Amino acid sequence: MDEDTLIQRYFSFDADSPGLIQGPGDDAALLKLPPETCAISTDLFLQGAHFDPGDDPADLGHKALAVNLSDLAAMGATPVCFTLGLAMPRIDESWIAGFSEGVKGLAREYGVALAGGDLSRGELGVCITVIGTLEGDTPALRRDAAMVGDRIGVTGTVGDAALARLYPDRAGLESCRERLYRPRPRVEFGCNIRGHAHAAMDISDGVLKDLGRLLKASGKGALVELMEIPLSKPVADERTKSGDWFSILGGGEDYELVFTAPESEWEDIQRIGHQLGVPISSIGIVDGDDGLRLTEKGESVPLPSQLGYDHFGGA
Repeated sequence: MDEDTLIQRYFSFDADSPGLIQGPGDDAALLKLPPETCAISTDLFLQGAHFDPGDDPADLGHKALAVNLSDLAAMGATPVCFTLGLAMPRIDESWIAGFSEGVKGLAREYGVALAGGDLSRGELGVCITVIGTLEGDTPALRRDAAMVGDRIGVTGTVGDAALARLYPDRAGLESCRERLYRPRPRVEFGCNIRGHAHAAMDISDGVLKDLGRLLKASGKGALVELMEIPLSKPVADERTKSGDWFSILGGGEDYELVFTAPESEWEDIQRIGHQLGVPISSIGIVDGDDGLRLTEKGESVPLPSQLGYDHFGGA
């Protein structure tokens, strides 16, 4: 199979994205975007660093697009289209078919069109760039906009993906494995809390590390109660058994949102979450003190030296 046939067979599919005029098949994509702010995000997925050779290619296709959509969710942006770069050592049609199905399914669900990309021979790796828009005059959700007195909110639960990665063969972790391999980006929630929340970011490297980044960007501090951090039953059971908060909370790959919002908007945000079926937890308060501080049942807890995943420093 040659490159042109491969593209036509596996990477030419439609999604409901009126902004795309010309997708794959020409030298560049053609977009017609409204006179709105655009949000653009890129993520790399490399074998050995982000996935293993035996991972399901459909899961990989889903996740590679999902993590980019999660970045748009954190900005409150609506996805429009994406580009896909794919390197592989040889053409394995069975692998490509699975990968294509994973990307295609999520793209159609979120109405985001494939605009184009590139194929190359090399070590297996994926690079996706996604483009979204922010309609109207309401500003994007940025990580540098937290305000003193804001509540800190978290969607869903955290630590599930880390637990699945730590114990790949343990029984009873099916829901955690679903979170690891098939994350669900909070796109609709992010779009709907724009104008209610001040700041947000997605949780990719661990809730505490990413919250720390948000606070640093905003020049603020915060007090967080560990017991308020939302955990699924498997994660809560593991934390109780080990007594360790940080190995799982710092594992990353949750792709939930951490955000800050004024008390006056909290009821509306809870209503939005309820309408969308997105659980919301309040875990702390932004203040003017320096950095992140933690308590457990009101007692001070020292920060560990490593709060979350670091691409160049290990977990």
